[in-house]
Amino acid sequence: MADGGIGLLQPVPLDQLRILVARLGQRVIGGDSIVLPDDPLPARMWTPLGGAGVVLPAPLMWGSIATAAGKAGDNGFARLARHIGFSAQAAGIRLRDASDQYHGQLHQAIQEGTKVGHRYSNLQAFDLHLAFHSLASEMSSARDYLATAFSERLGLAKIDSLAKLVHMKGLQARSDVIGHPVLGEMLRAADPAQPDAWLVSLGEYRNKFLHREPLIGSAEGARLELGLHNADNVHVQTVQLVLPDGNDALSTFTDLYERLLLLLELASRHAGHSSEPERIVIGG
Repeated sequence: MADGGIGLLQPVPLDQLRILVARLGQRVIGGDSIVLPDDPLPARMWTPLGGAGVVLPAPLMWGSIATAAGKAGDNGFARLARHIGFSAQAAGIRLRDASDQYHGQLHQAIQEGTKVGHRYSNLQAFDLHLAFHSLASEMSSARDYLATAFSERLGLAKIDSLAKLVHMKGLQARSDVIGHPVLGEMLRAADPAQPDAWLVSLGEYRNKFLHREPLIGSAEGARLELGLHNADNVHVQTVQLVLPDGNDALSTFTDLYERLLLLLELASRHAGHSSEPERIVIGG
């Protein structure tokens, strides 16, 4: 609060909440519902709020597509759709975990009197690093499952990843692939020559974290930093995990995840199966 007091934020529509949060230099990435909070193992139900704002989140869409494809006998597509939904949901949960870690790190930094602009690390940052490792991995899995699903639709049986699609012999002669509404979009996002090659960025982070150098062992360092955002006479302290390239990890991966959700929403419209959840009617 501006006066340093404690206030209660009443329920507000999501679009209004986004505006309020944006004024404070933050963003809404999802909703977390806790079932049986007093249970030794409370269930947390995470709903991503990125993407185009459709009613059904992309991970659930692909679960519905998997069910519909299975009922239609399209078993290969059903299997991949199920994998897409799983990896998209798992990535969202890891994004939630990273956000939780940011929250805890911010509280600790404030309690310890950490100065704004100071870069540091601590033992608890290890969990934060692991969340980003897993997030990069699951997003890349969803990407590859999606490329495989639509490649198989076009008879490209040996394509089981986006990388294999990009390097496929004779690709430029395949107008059905280049012009495909999903595969074409993925190829553009995976082309370093394009101005918005976000799948290139995702691939580079994934390969660096998982194959070349983990965050915790980075020679350049991935350090926490306390910041301060001023808006309408409200001073909001923030924390960032600064990646070796200078970008904030949570902002960077939130951007990438929201792009993935948009891609999955686009792909759902070309899946050939309903993305609507099943409706169970109980007779009287």
